[in-house]
Amino acid sequence: GRVLFCFESDEESGSGWPVLIPALEKLGVDRCFALHVLSSLESGVVNIADGPRMSGMVAVDVTFVGKGGHGSRPDLSVNPVFTAAAALNQLAVAAANQVDANETLTLGITTIDGGRAFNVIPDRARVLGSLRYFRPEVGEKALGMLKSVCDHTAAIHGCTVEYGPMTRAYLAPTVNDPTCAALARRGIPEEWLGESGRWYASETFSKYLEKWPGALGFLGIRNEELGTGAEHHNERFDVDESVLWRGAACYAGFALEAMK
Repeated sequence: GRVLFCFESDEESGSGWPVLIPALEKLGVDRCFALHVLSSLESGVVNIADGPRMSGMVAVDVTFVGKGGHGSRPDLSVNPVFTAAAALNQLAVAAANQVDANETLTLGITTIDGGRAFNVIPDRARVLGSLRYFRPEVGEKALGMLKSVCDHTAAIHGCTVEYGPMTRAYLAPTVNDPTCAALARRGIPEEWLGESGRWYASETFSKYLEKWPGALGFLGIRNEELGTGAEHHNERFDVDESVLWRGAACYAGFALEAMK
């Protein structure tokens, strides 16, 4: 058999997979495997489970457009800052009351950017963030809910809305094929395997799983004695490099089992 090693550049911004996947389609792929370090899992422990492992993502990039003016006369302006704040409050209420309570949906609003001076009402206020979920149907509902709330809130306040190109169901949930997950588990020592819940981050490997059967595993890097284990995307994040060889062994094990 033939094994292809893929090195995806710029995974965080999502510009790597649109180049890699068309190239792989020309080469012929039967199944795929990936591994991601996980700071909440004990160093050296490997988790390769069936089903949903990482969340899908709707990116949020919404700009409310009003009419700027002097801060002393808000009645002569249309303040997009109040509109953005009102929309976020309404979004939280809608999510709590319109999404099935048995489903997972997180609202990760990270940025509100509007204005630079204490006495100037800005023309625009931009909101950034993401919505995470484990079933595509929930993601589509969340996207519709987001746009409905923003459109109607903007109309109430006399603003208009602009949506960035990533305000869509950008990444599907990462869902492991049970057969491929079993292959990966068989390719490594049983004593390495451990339990881990689903991870709420999102991963471009889901794009590969939309094309081919495969599995994503987690490699634990939490080592309190070394000082690793801080949450991902955190300034204290660090890696226990002493266990990375196990990751290489997982790839080799999957390749060998798959070629059998």
